[in-house]
Amino acid sequence: MSPVKSKRPTNKWLATQVTATAALLTGWVTAGEWNKTLSTTMIGLVAQAIVSYVLPNAESPGGVPAKKASPAQVGVPA
Repeated sequence: MSPVKSKRPTNKWLATQVTATAALLTGWVTAGEWNKTLSTTMIGLVAQAIVSYVLPNAESPGGVPAKKASPAQVGVPA
């Protein structure tokens, strides 16, 4: 059976995005207005979000392997 890969982001990915977005918003509130530094930060936030979503954990050292497909998921009668 081959591993099943979900399109849904992991909770770890979601937590990282919330933290990064909160940091960006804090910087915006502190600066009082949107500026070039915040734009640069936003580009970095979007880039890291895309890369961390596309790169699977299983290929990282210490990564979490994908779940094995159950017979019901691959259409094999139990």
